[in-house]
Amino acid sequence: MKNKNKKRASTSKLVVIGVLVLGTVTYAPPTMADVDTREGSFTNQWLNQVGPADDSPLTIDRQYRSRSHYRGIFGFRWCSSFDKYFSYSEPLNFSASPRFCETTPPPTYSYANRLHKISSQTWLLTDEQGRRVIFTFDTAQTLLVGINRDDGYGLRFTYKNNILSHVESVVPRGFGSGAAPASESYRYDLSRNLVEVKAHDRIQFRIEYDLAYDRVTAIADDKRCTDWFDYATKDLVNHEQIQTTKHRRLCWGQALQTNQYEFVHSPVPGTGQMRLRRLRVVDLDGHQQEVKYD
Repeated sequence: MKNKNKKRASTSKLVVIGVLVLGTVTYAPPTMADVDTREGSFTNQWLNQVGPADDSPLTIDRQYRSRSHYRGIFGFRWCSSFDKYFSYSEPLNFSASPRFCETTPPPTYSYANRLHKISSQTWLLTDEQGRRVIFTFDTAQTLLVGINRDDGYGLRFTYKNNILSHVESVVPRGFGSGAAPASESYRYDLSRNLVEVKAHDRIQFRIEYDLAYDRVTAIADDKRCTDWFDYATKDLVNHEQIQTTKHRRLCWGQALQTNQYEFVHSPVPGTGQMRLRRLRVVDLDGHQQEVKYD
């Protein structure tokens, strides 16, 4: 098999949380999370809508990667398809932007001709419905702090140590009177790894890391389910090296899923480096899948 199956075979996808709804304003936290079982990194994606869900709202995507060194409009390790529009050089150029990052899936609509800088801290966007949307940055002009539509809907972003810590919806005055705005907050460790996500002050999931190797060891959600990741490396007699990652999912004390990933690396002559040659996945029922790499 070709290595086009690599991502699917070596990534554990976890159901984390659902969707928060405030009146007709939809705030969508992540529904799935990825743990790369080879390197132990964590990736998750969030979608925020500016306006009612039945009003063709502008959708803002955000993606966090625990091993990324990227710094975008939402701070360190956060990436968005909107980053490419706010480069420091104009005209706005997708391929030339030094701050471009890849998101999954890639955006299907471009705002390059609809977004214009109107001051040192503000940009004006005309959305697909012809509505005016203002993007506001901090005084350093690097972090996005607010998105406001001309009819009063919007999003507010708060940061701590230059990394996103809180997102809150904004609704027109009088809408949903007495209801708390939809919100989500993020907490990090000293290495700036995301370790906790809360929605409406309720913990949605926690993440634990092995800081010595910078990899995820556990993810616990609000449904009393925990995913555990155990890593081991062993040298083989033919100079190959096998890395084994065991993924166990427990809910209410019962094992629901167990997968073992075996990554076999062999030396590349004259380079001193190791290259992934094959991957074998064994599930709870003993079924096996093997992927070979050129």
